[in-house]
Amino acid sequence: MSYKKLSLYFLTGLIAFLNARLIWAADGSGSGALDQLISKIEGLLNSVISLLFVLATVYFLWGVVNYVVGAGGDIKKLEQGKQHMLWGIVGMAIMLSAWGIVRAIQNTIFQ
Repeated sequence: MSYKKLSLYFLTGLIAFLNARLIWAADGSGSGALDQLISKIEGLLNSVISLLFVLATVYFLWGVVNYVVGAGGDIKKLEQGKQHMLWGIVGMAIMLSAWGIVRAIQNTIFQ
């Protein structure tokens, strides 16, 4: 599965989840069990975002290692290291943005 499809599925699920919570909150008939389920799902999403941030950081550091090792003159390793560092930074920015968006939505709608 491509990264774009995976990202699209994740964002679609996140939006559907947040919409369902908003509708439930507007209804005013929330149950304790549903609130607990929603809290568990939010905790899971936070854990997933944290894990993906760690993986992006590891990918970036792997690029740094490739770049330093490739500094001996292997152009292929230098380019590979640069690409790993670039995509690691992009991944960290995406995860930080996703976390920020989720927090902003939670603070705006649910507080």
